[in-house]
Amino acid sequence: MNCKGLVIGERIVGENGKFLDILTDELGLIEVAQKGVKSLKNENRSALQMFAYSNLCVDRSKKHYSVKSSDLIDSFYGMREDLCGLALASYISQVVTYTIGQHSTDSKAVLRLILNIFYYISNHKRPHRQLKSIFELRLISELGFSPNLLVCGRCELSLTQSLYFSIQQNSVICQNCADMNDLQISKSVLQAMQHIVFSDYDRLFNFKLSDTSLKLLNRITENVLLCTLNRGFSTLDYYKNISI
Repeated sequence: MNCKGLVIGERIVGENGKFLDILTDELGLIEVAQKGVKSLKNENRSALQMFAYSNLCVDRSKKHYSVKSSDLIDSFYGMREDLCGLALASYISQVVTYTIGQHSTDSKAVLRLILNIFYYISNHKRPHRQLKSIFELRLISELGFSPNLLVCGRCELSLTQSLYFSIQQNSVICQNCADMNDLQISKSVLQAMQHIVFSDYDRLFNFKLSDTSLKLLNRITENVLLCTLNRGFSTLDYYKNISI
């Protein structure tokens, strides 16, 4: 079968083999068992490296897929020159590997989201914090856990000028209903969240925030994702350690 796929996970087997997690447009997330892929003579070597995006011809056995032929589309080589960007890509890959296995979702939409983010990381065209928040909030929305960003999540009335956000409720909260556990947010942060959730992909990455607002947006989107998935990620810990 022919498909397009992005390598988002790998596990070394023996001297030259790998198990690969590949997010595809047609088959969703598949596990590929590939022998001899680390050999310099292997014709699929470049297409099956971490973060490679390729045209693939795959066969399926009882347990795994295997790649018969491949044509590399993009290696996102620029990410390898940016340690923080590479750490962010690893975090994104770990989250997607987990969520695709746990939740029913449109793998084509998730693949498109990741490819766009990897492009911006590789070409250094957006701040890492902005890309991280876009990934976290848009992914949660694609999984069916979109936050309430239009009315107060407690009284269901229109929002006042003073705005808050509840991580536990995944909802914006008005001033009258806010409590000590809610985070106060600016109108610009709310507008950025609405943009991430509701915009089409042609406009998704086209917004700007001050450093202070971007840090707050990052705090919110990260905690919404971790709270929704009810788990942490080792790659996130590493990313945060080197991005401080």
